[in-house]
Amino acid sequence: MEPLLQRFPNARAFRRRNALALKLLDIPLLAEAPEIACCDPDVLAFRPFSRLFDWPDPSTTAVFMSDTQNAYAMRPWHLIGTSAIAVRCASTPG
Repeated sequence: MEPLLQRFPNARAFRRRNALALKLLDIPLLAEAPEIACCDPDVLAFRPFSRLFDWPDPSTTAVFMSDTQNAYAMRPWHLIGTSAIAVRCASTPG
């Protein structure tokens, strides 16, 4: 991602500080399609939806949902043992 973000030092710094920046920056930059639709499972599981992939108008290039907090939906037991989930930390360079 460093070469793609070379001209954008603020975006690069944000990506290093915040693990959630990965989906905000990486998905659109690495996508080969002109349109991208990406959904978090919690949105689909707990909220009713309709016209999920409709763009508001032809000039719209991106639509993002506002998160109410910066958090992972994991429990401590998801992070320990041989089957632990590896979570990217904000302090990890990348």
